[in-house]
Amino acid sequence: MADDLYTDYALQIFSSYMIEDITSMRLVLESFKQEGKESDDIFLPGLIYGLLYHLGTFIRLVSQASDVPVERLLSDYAMDYAIAREKLLENPLLNVSKASDVLQKLVAELKEIEDLFNDSPDDY
Repeated sequence: MADDLYTDYALQIFSSYMIEDITSMRLVLESFKQEGKESDDIFLPGLIYGLLYHLGTFIRLVSQASDVPVERLLSDYAMDYAIAREKLLENPLLNVSKASDVLQKLVAELKEIEDLFNDSPDDY
């Protein structure tokens, strides 16, 4: 634990995402749960910071290798993102409103199931 880095966890997620390996991504996320990371209040902020570290390092390396200034890469990326954003709005995992709707429906369904159990007599 003393030599754990959030950047290590971030690299596992980033690598799985970049090679589009859903199985690997699922295994990485399950390992976080098995390690009790979901109850660690600073895990998610640390993971986000680790991802930012890797993204920044990656952009700087591309800048050096291509001899294109970081500012130009970021500007080009922002333009590309602006174009892709319309399509991303359709993704229920990325669209804040759609994700919230899905979560609210899930919570309502769980409440209905809970109510069914609370309303029925104990037959067990």
